[in-house]
Amino acid sequence: MQIQPIQNKYENEIVDLILNIQQKEFNVPVTLEDQPDLLDIENFYYKPGGIFLGAFIEEKLVGTIALVKFNSEAGAIRKMFVKKEYRGKEFQIAQQLLEQLIAYSKEKGIKDLYLGTVTLLQVCFTFL
Repeated sequence: MQIQPIQNKYENEIVDLILNIQQKEFNVPVTLEDQPDLLDIENFYYKPGGIFLGAFIEEKLVGTIALVKFNSEAGAIRKMFVKKEYRGKEFQIAQQLLEQLIAYSKEKGIKDLYLGTVTLLQVCFTFL
């Protein structure tokens, strides 16, 4: 597996991966029109100082993660998706994507990371 920064060169693969997971797996009523960032990765993610990473197996995009930078010390984790058949401990793709995003954030001086998600997928944690 290889993880690398990606831009709109991979637009079709990115859109296909993310929309299929959102719409078909999780039944989130979201469209491409609701996510204009997917068609303008350079301006939405890179120009403010963020990044968009892709995980590839045999040159096939199987996972993504992105960072939207809010200011010099804060950003949001977005677009974290892995194809169903590549999830789990066997591949550890999500873990590796997250670790690379965290390393990038530290390198850029970002101290606070927030998880960006839709309301439908929010999870509440209770610690005892």
